[in-house]
Amino acid sequence: MNNEIRQALLENWRQVGIEDQKRLAKQSAPKDTEGIKSISYQNDSNPAHTLDIWWPKGTTGLLPTLIDVHGGGWAYGSSSLISIFARYLAKHGVAVVVPNYRLLPETDLKGQIQDLFSALHWLSSNAHQYHCDLNNIAITGDSAGAHLCSLLTAIDLDPSLLSLYQVTKLSFSIHAVVGNHGVYDLSQGLMGDSPISKEYDCMFFGDKAKNPIYEKSALIQCANAKTYPRMLVITSEADGIKHYSYQLMAFLKDNGFSYEVFIPNQKNYPRKLGHEYNVTYPHYKISKETNDKLIHFCFPDLK
Repeated sequence: MNNEIRQALLENWRQVGIEDQKRLAKQSAPKDTEGIKSISYQNDSNPAHTLDIWWPKGTTGLLPTLIDVHGGGWAYGSSSLISIFARYLAKHGVAVVVPNYRLLPETDLKGQIQDLFSALHWLSSNAHQYHCDLNNIAITGDSAGAHLCSLLTAIDLDPSLLSLYQVTKLSFSIHAVVGNHGVYDLSQGLMGDSPISKEYDCMFFGDKAKNPIYEKSALIQCANAKTYPRMLVITSEADGIKHYSYQLMAFLKDNGFSYEVFIPNQKNYPRKLGHEYNVTYPHYKISKETNDKLIHFCFPDLK
């Protein structure tokens, strides 16, 4: 552990948070959605063990349900960071479940996966109270959230991974996965061999040479084409981490996975379409087009 680098890393995310709050203050959520925030999914007082659920106003029955895992470099963020985005998705006629999870360095990668499994087990027992149809579940995540949701899906399909992460198989099936400007491989270091990468590895794994999770820490190391659900990969040419998406596309293609790709043509849009453009600015026309694609990939039967 390098405390100086760790503190600098966390301070960087604190500054990101300040800018995010400025951006969010200028945006408004769709008025035709409603929901409940900060529902506890564990018997403790940790706000990281809560989730939000959004649905269209006036809903009376069960809806196709999208689980949306927030990003933030595994060390920052919460459900409130993507609540406007989630409500834009809910406008399509779906329930959107946004779980929080403990962040680095409060916990490690194993702890984050355990939190998300805990949230989804809570959903298994309570879905009907919040308009969620357990027979029609898809999952998405942005950036670090894309890593976590795609890994979670692979773990749930493999008994050896369930044992490794010490989690219990979900009672429902995830039938589609959407990776939104994500990271899908931690084995090469997030920034190569840099001190920041080493500090991330320390927070993720402790001593990675002694932690078996290191070699099973992302979709690319864990997923099986015979069992993994359909996947949509969303990225953009101005995304600073697009190489992870291209690496994933090659992996999916070479190994016979069922997948689609959405990459908007930057030449057709005056605004720069950078990292998570469709999440951070969901009111943009291209964001609406992208998110329409996301929803209809997950739920093809929606009108």
